[in-house]
Amino acid sequence: MQELIVFAHGMVNFSHNRTEQDLGEKEAQERLICNQVGSHHSFLGAFDDSGNFAFRTEHSSARLKTDVLAVLNLEYRVKGAVVVERCRTQKVLGDVTKLCSQMYSEHFGSRNYLAWKESQPWRLGIVFVEELYEKHISYVKELLNLQDERIEILSLQDGFVGLLKFDPPKSRIPWGEPAKTVEGVLASLGAKWLATGRSARTVSGVLRKFSH
Repeated sequence: MQELIVFAHGMVNFSHNRTEQDLGEKEAQERLICNQVGSHHSFLGAFDDSGNFAFRTEHSSARLKTDVLAVLNLEYRVKGAVVVERCRTQKVLGDVTKLCSQMYSEHFGSRNYLAWKESQPWRLGIVFVEELYEKHISYVKELLNLQDERIEILSLQDGFVGLLKFDPPKSRIPWGEPAKTVEGVLASLGAKWLATGRSARTVSGVLRKFSH
């Protein structure tokens, strides 16, 4: 039995991705998935309302992705999804959190995943690209050497890009922005792959679904 996480891309970015007013977004997504794929995959629940789903399944990750996208697109407009293994995700989150703590010491809070750089807040997160699991040296080098005033890439492990995102209290930068940046670097190298970003808080939250 595989333990897999599905991160849907572009889930609640737009007003058309809103469902019945008498239900919260998280609950609406859970009900939709339970009703439609519960007979094929064991659905453990959603975290938050941005398309973060935990599953146990005897089927392949490709089958799970196809089934979940088909269901979500009954009521939403979803651009795509990334499917990742729970154990790999948990390891990468732990490693990048430890690395950030070593780099920023007392200026990093492992509970809220917030780092302070020159008195400015930066938030820890991960950009997921399924295809990067099979690493290409040129891709890794370009990503690790990326210079961007709003992103600091910390590591690239098992195809996951661990990074800090500038997180000002106003003019919030969504996690879709670092994902677009990573996509742009890969596209410049000829790899047109979907990237989707999540905060470390969200990743930790969906991982907890497996312990319930």
